[in-house]
Amino acid sequence: MEADYTAKAYPESMSPYTKYAFDAANIIIQAANEVGVEDKAKLAEAIRAIKHDGATGEITFDANGQTQTPIAIELKTVRDGAWTTYVKP
Repeated sequence: MEADYTAKAYPESMSPYTKYAFDAANIIIQAANEVGVEDKAKLAEAIRAIKHDGATGEITFDANGQTQTPIAIELKTVRDGAWTTYVKP
């Protein structure tokens, strides 16, 4: 995904959240294409029923709309004046 993003020459570099925003937008678009946007309850139901293969892996939702996908967290720290991935000593 990073190579594709860089190739588009967007003015902002990718953030740690880019892939989540990309997946969220695609899930909403998929649900809207399936049921439209007029009935919000149907749209929410369609989102909860989706099994989406996205940039972060397979995404599914529970009955409350919470993702069932584990989320990886990358911690950053400043070392020698530059952001680096934190490694526990």
